[in-house]
Amino acid sequence: MKVTILGDAEPRPRRVAVGEFDGVHLGHREVINDSDTVLTFEPHPLQVVRPEAAPRLLTSFEIKAELIAGLGVQELVVIPFDQQFAAQSPQEFIDQVLVESLRATRVSVGENFRFGHRAAGDTRVLAADPRFETRVVPLVEIEGEVVSSSHIRALVTAGDVELADVMLGSPFQLRGEVVEGDKRGRTLGFPTANIVPDEALVCPGHGVYAARADGACAAVSVGVRPTFGTGRAVLVEAYLLDRDVDLYGQLLTSSSSPVCGASGGSTRSTRWWSRWSATSSVRASSANPPRRPASLIDRMTLTKERKQELVAKFGEGETDTGRTEVQIALMTDRINELTEHLRLHRKDHHSRRGLLMLVGRRRRLLNYLRRDDLDRYRAVVAELGLRR
Repeated sequence: MKVTILGDAEPRPRRVAVGEFDGVHLGHREVINDSDTVLTFEPHPLQVVRPEAAPRLLTSFEIKAELIAGLGVQELVVIPFDQQFAAQSPQEFIDQVLVESLRATRVSVGENFRFGHRAAGDTRVLAADPRFETRVVPLVEIEGEVVSSSHIRALVTAGDVELADVMLGSPFQLRGEVVEGDKRGRTLGFPTANIVPDEALVCPGHGVYAARADGACAAVSVGVRPTFGTGRAVLVEAYLLDRDVDLYGQLLTSSSSPVCGASGGSTRSTRWWSRWSATSSVRASSANPPRRPASLIDRMTLTKERKQELVAKFGEGETDTGRTEVQIALMTDRINELTEHLRLHRKDHHSRRGLLMLVGRRRRLLNYLRRDDLDRYRAVVAELGLRR
């Protein structure tokens, strides 16, 4: 795949997918499908427009480019996002970027795509332009949960990397340079590769995970280890199983691995790995998420009108579907519906398992929000009437 700065793009007819595409998740892949060119922004627009609100990202630009290349895209065109570009009107973006620079014949975007100064442009503005075809892709949902970068960030931070993997469509990755530690693990017979993660990127919640590192199965610990000279920063330690190699100074990529988790041998090992890994029964979940009985899915899925109501109430805008408070509110509504259903149908074990799954996910998101922003946590708990 060719990577091009916008100003260097050769004029030719293009089928263009436009977006930030952080994580290149299943929703992004639907937008990119059948496009020969992807147009993205670097850095993330919020880092320029509202730095205080800029999120930690799921992927570095390098990993994002690799994931997009894996989708068969011919060219990745990058807009160096700065204050001057942020001041462009929606019409200027269409005229100067999509038409003049890229000669787009088709423009593919997600239904919540906004562009131009103060995000004044939306899909209706694009669709009104007759110079190209506009393809608007609906939001992707998995078992009633909206797939979005912000939701996946919260899942990863809360330690629910298994569900994050399903929504991403590929294993979550961490990449960083291996640094020296105090070599305690080596003296105990368990040498680890130590990575100080990039503070601009999302890191899984503290715990032990199954992963692949340097092509090998690995036990990866995420936690705070002040003895390694990193202050109170997060440190990632990867113990490569059945490998003894010198990785100091090298880049190491760790990715969640259901294969490693499922091959642990004993039931006890599988449970220990399970926090990052999926079990063998859902190994293909990235491409084909496991389906529940239709009746259960119906009860776990809210109406479009109810979703819009909750997004408007708990989000910062009508398209803010991935905000943590919105996801907690959506889960709470489904939990309440399932609870009422089970009062009348106590032997419906499918629904009971679905209820327990949702309660667990909501608890993880609440714990994440409590650590990240205590005021927002208290506000959503009070609004939904939840017990702390």
